[in-house]
Amino acid sequence: MVHCTRVLFRKYGNFIDNLRVMVKGGAGGMGLPRLGGEGGKGGDFWMVAKHGTSMKTVKDKYTQRRFVGGVGVNSSVRSLKGPSGADCEVDVPVGIAITTDDGIKIGKFPNAGKSSLLSRVSHAKPQIADYPFTTVKPQLGKIMYSDMKQVDIDGFRLSNKTPFRTAFETVQLLILELELYKEELLDKPALLAVNKMDLPGAEEKFQELVKQLENPQDHLHELPEEQVPERQITFRHILPVSAAFGQGIEQLTRCIRRSLDEEAELEIQELAQEKLRNIYKISSIRMSDKIGPPS
Repeated sequence: MVHCTRVLFRKYGNFIDNLRVMVKGGAGGMGLPRLGGEGGKGGDFWMVAKHGTSMKTVKDKYTQRRFVGGVGVNSSVRSLKGPSGADCEVDVPVGIAITTDDGIKIGKFPNAGKSSLLSRVSHAKPQIADYPFTTVKPQLGKIMYSDMKQVDIDGFRLSNKTPFRTAFETVQLLILELELYKEELLDKPALLAVNKMDLPGAEEKFQELVKQLENPQDHLHELPEEQVPERQITFRHILPVSAAFGQGIEQLTRCIRRSLDEEAELEIQELAQEKLRNIYKISSIRMSDKIGPPS
């Protein structure tokens, strides 16, 4: 039986930070010992994660903030096994942590994992918690390699007001954000790291995403018109990772370094070719000067 929980949902500004509620499982029904009858089980209390729900919604809808499961039905001659009491379910925001009055965590709804991934691949120490949008401002991290070369990592986040998205929709929104922020970023080498591969069914969803990104034009009709970017990004690598368990992190950092080295080599080659072109132009001009018109 759960007597009391405190629900924490971190927000900033004028939003609700936490909400204390009283919960209790339903009482069981009376048995009928002389006939071996058994009373019905008391109803359970459930917090159900639902996109689009806010803590303010919970507070306004349930002013008493007391939740009790239904009472189990007594055993009787007609029904020796009493029916169970009705469960009590309350919709709550995705990304909350549930603790008792003693501070013991008894449940959580996971966040997106951006800060966890940042802490894995870099020396950054962002705030990590079991609610979404923990990070108040974008965090900057640095990947340090053995040859002392370092890579800066910065980022942004999509609005928490955006409804539930598939992985493909999320990628398209990120491309659109880059396109609106600075379109030339779309021409930069790009890797895609798909986090939370430790979750059930993740491999199937990952393979589905890879197929969708092979031919994105075949799936863009599933998005609202205003969320479709004008251009697409061709990802050099699409990597499955798990920040929680460190799966694929080393491969990700190697791919980042290899891509940067390849890009640097291309820039060196382009610079060398540009110098050769300039030398050729200067030589052509000098030759023209020497030849000159006949006197």
